[in-house]
Amino acid sequence: EVGAIILGPTPGKGETREFTRWEIENRLLEMGVTARVSFTGNEQVLVLGGGGRPRARETPERLAELAPFPEKISSPPPASPAVSRAGSDGGSPAGKADSLTPEARKRLAGVVADYLAGRYRRPDVEIAAEIISFSGSLPDSVREIQVEEAAGRIPGKATFRLGLRETPASEPGRTVLVAEVKLTALALVASRQLRRGEVLAAADVKIARIPMESGRSYLPPRREAAAGRELARDVGPGAAIFADEAVPTAAVKRGEMVQSVTRDRGWEIAARGKALSGGMIGDLIQVEDSVTRAKYQARITDRGVVSVVPGRNK
Repeated sequence: EVGAIILGPTPGKGETREFTRWEIENRLLEMGVTARVSFTGNEQVLVLGGGGRPRARETPERLAELAPFPEKISSPPPASPAVSRAGSDGGSPAGKADSLTPEARKRLAGVVADYLAGRYRRPDVEIAAEIISFSGSLPDSVREIQVEEAAGRIPGKATFRLGLRETPASEPGRTVLVAEVKLTALALVASRQLRRGEVLAAADVKIARIPMESGRSYLPPRREAAAGRELARDVGPGAAIFADEAVPTAAVKRGEMVQSVTRDRGWEIAARGKALSGGMIGDLIQVEDSVTRAKYQARITDRGVVSVVPGRNK
């Protein structure tokens, strides 16, 4: 249960984020942990994901590229008798997919889509592949088709080297397929007309399924992921919010009036206060009540909105 407590936003690539013991104690109090806490271990910890690789940052997320893809793949080796090659010179694939039956096209498109789905591992991504060319035919005797190599940008035109087997024990025949791949996925889009220089709040965006563009970075499909980001261009209603055009900035600035929300045991109180320090979503700041002038600690939850830390403020 303690391991499920989130301390705050993950730092970006090449960045660091410091969590003081005071901040950790506050976060534990927010989650209902009121026991005394002692700290042991290193002062700095490098957090890694599975396999010893740094955990991928959730914001921004590269949906438009499947790295690492090789830039090129060499011409396939001679195919086994199970696969006939287009052209009489045995060179690079040049044939169009006219010789494929509708069933074969559907089967090959499914193989490509399944392979790419395994690369993305995101259930909201939908993949469609249109076969452009295929260096041979697809006999009914082929029982297994596997993508061995791929090259290109996704979405867009990509090349796939395939291994084909008639039985699990047989030597694979190899061929090359070229397909136009299209992706759609859930992403953040503008819920209204947004202007350059605006600092976004969660209400300014909504989640929609849109076609992905090659080479673009998209924010995770969570409305709070846009909060506190400043737009670098105008964005019309329904248009995608690209990560590189929505720059992280302070969600609350020092001296700004904020809405302060206190929640505890099913009740909620809202008040106004003055931020005595600034910060981004997830940061702890000090706030001064606009009526009583009492000072208290609060966590930034949205643009201009903070949540009072229970237990720390009396």
